[in-house]
Amino acid sequence: MLVPEEDDDWSALIDLPTYEIVLKPRRRTGWRWQVFADSGQLVMQSRAESRAAARYQSARALFLLLSTARPQPPSERRRVDAKLP
Repeated sequence: MLVPEEDDDWSALIDLPTYEIVLKPRRRTGWRWQVFADSGQLVMQSRAESRAAARYQSARALFLLLSTARPQPPSERRRVDAKLP
C-alpha cells in the first residue's frame, strides 16, 4: 500500500482521470446528461424524463468509469514502459 510522506501529495502518487457531468434541460422531453473527459471529449450521454433520474444515471455512469480505471503509481508506470521495445 502506498502511503505518502507528510510533504507528499496524493496526486503525485496516483494519476486518476477526471470527468465532468453536465445536465441540460430539454424542451418537453426531460433532461439530457453528458459525461466529459478532462480533455473535453464526450465519453457518455443519454436522456431521462426527470432531473433526478438524469442525475442518478450520470452519477452511475461516472462511477462505472472510475471503477474500471486502474491507476498506477508513477514508479510502476516507468517499470512497464522500460520493458517495451
